[in-house]
Amino acid sequence: MIVLYHKVARLQHDYNSLGVTPKNFRYQIEYIKNHYDIVPLNQAREDAVTITFDDGFRDFYTQVYPYLSQNDIPATIFIATAKIGSKEELWTSELLRLIFSGNDSRLFCRLKMPMFSYDFPTQSLEEKITLYHAVRRLCMKSEEAVLQSILLQLREWAGMDSIGREEYCFLTEEEIRILANNPLVTLGAHTCSHISLGAFPKAYQEQEIIRSKEELERITGKEILYFSYPFGQQYDYNEETIEILKHSGFTKAYTTRLQIGRNRTYEIPRAAMPNLGGKEFDIWFEELMQGRAGYMCRHRQEKPVAY
Repeated sequence: MIVLYHKVARLQHDYNSLGVTPKNFRYQIEYIKNHYDIVPLNQAREDAVTITFDDGFRDFYTQVYPYLSQNDIPATIFIATAKIGSKEELWTSELLRLIFSGNDSRLFCRLKMPMFSYDFPTQSLEEKITLYHAVRRLCMKSEEAVLQSILLQLREWAGMDSIGREEYCFLTEEEIRILANNPLVTLGAHTCSHISLGAFPKAYQEQEIIRSKEELERITGKEILYFSYPFGQQYDYNEETIEILKHSGFTKAYTTRLQIGRNRTYEIPRAAMPNLGGKEFDIWFEELMQGRAGYMCRHRQEKPVAY
């Protein structure tokens, strides 16, 4: 079983349930270590557990890496390369900062797009959540120029600049080199800009995939063989994506789906880890390992939570 984390932190406005608190993370790893073998990505098998992280947030280096190293636990991190070493946030987290921490006095937010403009009401939390999900869907499928236009408009609306929050900073080049030189850590690519690849023509996908691979190889001096799809659901990649990965030298690619796709090498499933601890996590994880998908669906968090 391959499991997936994004951030080990106590987050506010975590409307995609990406954060696992440090306390719960340590509980989860201790439970897994006491009941299963934890193996690196190149040795993954159904009866063992492989730990992966997506995106490339710096808290992997500050919170996760020291703990895993002390306990001799292997892990893989898939890195989106556009914000390496930057003080700006990846657009996925900047949207949250701008919408939920920005200007509370505006009655609406007007977004002008190439083909339309729309006024989103923003007086209540529910209206801001609606704005967030709508803009997130737009950004997932927008090329860089349109994406930057959306962010600029939101910054102006929110009265905020592009400098991000410390807890959402990305790894630096030096930190990536340190990780790459530790045999416990495997590095993989995750595109440059963290977009839904399946929404783009082949040439744009190639640019995102190949540039991310080349950038990581430049930083580390090592070949990058593994890739994870941003968002990682059925329509976030396509057959063209898989062909690009093959021709670019990637040997395996990983989704965020629980069921394996048609391609057993380039649609490998992973299970996103919930922010649970104690007995509740024990039950959830055992059901996961036993493959009871019905239980997983019934216990998935459907409502956004802030923690």
